Amino acid sequence: MTPSPLTHRHCHRFLPIGIMLLAGLLMSACTQTPAKPSQTLLKSPPAWYLSPPKDTQLDLYGVGAGKDRNTALQAALNDLASKLGVQVSSQYQLQHKSYNSAFQFDEETTDQKIRTEVATTTLNQYQLVKTEQIAYDRYFAMVKTDKPSLALATRRKLEQQLSEYLDQQPHYQKLQGLQKYLAFWQEQQKLPRFRRQLALLTTLNARTDTRAFEHYLRTVTQHTQQARQQTLFYLTATDEQAQALIPSLESQLTAAGFKVSVQKSDASDQVTLATESKKTEAYGFTVLRSQLTLTLTTPDNKKNIIGRNQFSLKGQGLNPEQAKINLIQSFKKKVSTSSFEDIFGLSKTRQSTAQ
Repeated sequence: MTPSPLTHRHCHRFLPIGIMLLAGLLMSACTQTPAKPSQTLLKSPPAWYLSPPKDTQLDLYGVGAGKDRNTALQAALNDLASKLGVQVSSQYQLQHKSYNSAFQFDEETTDQKIRTEVATTTLNQYQLVKTEQIAYDRYFAMVKTDKPSLALATRRKLEQQLSEYLDQQPHYQKLQGLQKYLAFWQEQQKLPRFRRQLALLTTLNARTDTRAFEHYLRTVTQHTQQARQQTLFYLTATDEQAQALIPSLESQLTAAGFKVSVQKSDASDQVTLATESKKTEAYGFTVLRSQLTLTLTTPDNKKNIIGRNQFSLKGQGLNPEQAKINLIQSFKKKVSTSSFEDIFGLSKTRQSTAQ
């Protein structure tokens, strides 16, 4: 049967429309958002996460969860370090009570510092035991570290610091006065961290021999105290205004445990104060401004400069004498709120030397 011209013409008319509808359906299917893996992977946390293995004499475990594998791993390491940190903190306190009379440090050791120390050490000494993904953004991880390896790594750190000190000690002993004190004082600043490491070592291995480490702690502390006692300052001024500032500086030095000599020949170090002052009158007030240069040197003829610092001082009053008193108070306040190194510009001197 031959199709009529009308039917054939209608087919050609609707063919483009059909093609467009089919293309639209295909595009719609392609652009549909696929189901997230979380909709198919979601399940309960693994049993080993809910009930982690118990720590043994040799192994310590940590578990953690996170939105990705790395986050879960970090959480597991934090868990391990936190558990070990509690044990180390307890051990540290026991050691602190035992040696409190001999060890006195400027830095206070807190539980947070101990946990940070433990975390830093365990970060390089762990094994990834298990990981599991239960959802699109839900991962779990288990790590462990064996006590012997961790103890060995910790002991090597302590031995390295001890070795470096023993290499430098002969040089320290040749120094005089403040320079000798500063050398031992800088070594003393390392002791709080050393003690945290020592507490970690004894926590991991209670039978380890720590006598050399304990001797190092005692020796550095004793040498620092002795060097401070042997440091004797001689204070001198180049002008009348600088002379008025000496009592404030002397008071600060003695408060820090140092001694001040009245004889230059007996001193190990010399401090020279020099000022450039300007006085103005305004509205019935006297304003006194001084630029103080404080120079720390050896008292010999060479006068090797150890440190130097400047202070901008200002005093105001109803008369010149009151302005001078207030200027002295300004200097006293500045030195009382400054560290020993900052007063003499020692930190600046070291930075310029290093550069």
